[in-house]
Amino acid sequence: MKSMNPYFTASIGVLMSFSQWQQAQGAQVAFARPIAPRFPATIELRAEKTAILLGEPMFLKFVVHNPTAREWKVLQGGDYRNNLGRPDSFKVEVRDAKGKLVSQPDAGFGLGGLMGAQIIPAHGEFAFSLFLPHWATFSQPGRYRITARRTLELFTGNKISFPTSKELTPIPARASVDLQVLPPDSQQMGALIEKWQKAALSPHHPFDYFEDDAEKLRAVGDVRVVPFLVRSVLKSAQRRRSLNTSDLFALAKFNDERAFATLQKLARSRWSDPAPGALAEGLTWQSADDIRFGAASALAQSPHPRAPEFLLSMRHDPSVLVRQTVVQNMGKLPIKRARAMWRKMLRDSSKEVRSEAKRYLENSRTKPKLQKRPLTIHKSSSKRFRRFATSSDEEKGDGTPKPRSRRSSR
Repeated sequence: MKSMNPYFTASIGVLMSFSQWQQAQGAQVAFARPIAPRFPATIELRAEKTAILLGEPMFLKFVVHNPTAREWKVLQGGDYRNNLGRPDSFKVEVRDAKGKLVSQPDAGFGLGGLMGAQIIPAHGEFAFSLFLPHWATFSQPGRYRITARRTLELFTGNKISFPTSKELTPIPARASVDLQVLPPDSQQMGALIEKWQKAALSPHHPFDYFEDDAEKLRAVGDVRVVPFLVRSVLKSAQRRRSLNTSDLFALAKFNDERAFATLQKLARSRWSDPAPGALAEGLTWQSADDIRFGAASALAQSPHPRAPEFLLSMRHDPSVLVRQTVVQNMGKLPIKRARAMWRKMLRDSSKEVRSEAKRYLENSRTKPKLQKRPLTIHKSSSKRFRRFATSSDEEKGDGTPKPRSRRSSR
């Protein structure tokens, strides 16, 4: 069984009514009569640390304790397909010492996700994982209180089939923890980045620990994480012939020569490139298309000054999805040049590309009112790539339309 770093608990609550919780706020450990006698669970919100640096990512654990001698089950999932991949069945609030809410990243539209049952053993516990940067964007040091809420759906029995609504017991759960955010320190942050990289790249590291450390590296806006991201992205492309899209889009946010060179290399992938383990030439060709499409989507978000021109050079790519991505991001060019390029794309061999170019060209003359663009999901034959709103996707007075939404069929 893997060893875990100790977590610090600032506040433990029992499943109770909202009024009962309010009465218990003054106590560090508060108990109340459970509202569901069949499931007398207690809830705990654990913080990985009691204090973090400004800009340091951290995980929280929303722990459900089972004090009884019988096994419980709790539903998990069905809530993570969004821009951030966070479980939106939770509601998390972070307030400063004055009670002011800390801003929360926008996860975009939710598209559900797979759902399953997790076991809470007798006299044991089950922990939901919450990544703090997905729930709060700290702008200054200080003391904060984090409160997490979720309606648990508990049941018992050994049924293999999915439980019916009558068999589920919905229970509102809530817990809080205090956190101190310290001023930024470059030297300490550098030591943390080195620690996470070493752990994430260790061949003897447990898989979930690797993911935790890798997730932290993706969330840090420090250029010192670029070597790790470059290595991870290229490794996935070379060995699996598919991209680690989480690392790819984390890499795309840096205005860095190494990051840009990596995106260029991926954008030049071709079907004739060696593909260890490929089952057939068709699979190799298909994978190369996916890699170039992922690279094009990442280049569309890159702040590197040469990214727009390089993306434009991909307008003759064999992949229809790549060419559509180019069309959708020509708005970064001066408007006269963008219109000229859209006119050229009207002669594209693909009806989809021609239609997209026509739509952009027509809308560039009407200058419609700026509106927020919804989440766009790109789905290829073997990999789904998520794109996020970029400055080129939003109209800025030049009439550039928003890319069409492609929602996943799953």
